[in-house]
Amino acid sequence: MPRIISFILILIILTISVFGCTINKSKEIKGEFKSNNHLIDNLLKKEKINEEVKKLILNNNKYVNEMRYSYEKLNKLLSVAVKGGISNPYVPTVGVGTDYLMEVREGKDSIYLIFPHFTVEQSLTNLILEDNIKEKQIVKLDIGEGFWIKQKNNPPTLYIKLNDIYISIHSAKYFNKEKFEEIAKSLIPLLK
Repeated sequence: MPRIISFILILIILTISVFGCTINKSKEIKGEFKSNNHLIDNLLKKEKINEEVKKLILNNNKYVNEMRYSYEKLNKLLSVAVKGGISNPYVPTVGVGTDYLMEVREGKDSIYLIFPHFTVEQSLTNLILEDNIKEKQIVKLDIGEGFWIKQKNNPPTLYIKLNDIYISIHSAKYFNKEKFEEIAKSLIPLLK
């Protein structure tokens, strides 16, 4: 009987120790999450985020426009862009239907904004690969001159240069060119 009582006491002590550590770790994680959100908010506020972009930030998981962003994704975009030498990346304010920024990726010389229906690539170097061009068409947009380029075995890609940033808008699927031109026209700088 004393062995059973000792065993039960040891089991109770171990359970309390493990449970107490779990509670403390949970509090640390929650605190860390809050502080990260605080840092994200402060970074974007310090950088004076563009008012037009603020209108597109996710609000209680509801779409506030046909395009939406989260502070977390915008913060990642800003940090990846700055790392790549782009101090003020462009973001589209319209998408194909209802869209949202799914992911930000860093390439060798580019940053990629990945949306469900399309991708926007930005770089300080020209993105047009002269090899394998099957067709090239000039397009006049409100924000400048662009190019539709069709390469072998790929859907057309829209290229444009805004200030010193080369931008391409493309998709793995074939699409309505006019819709992608609307996306290009909607590009605005992330920061004021």
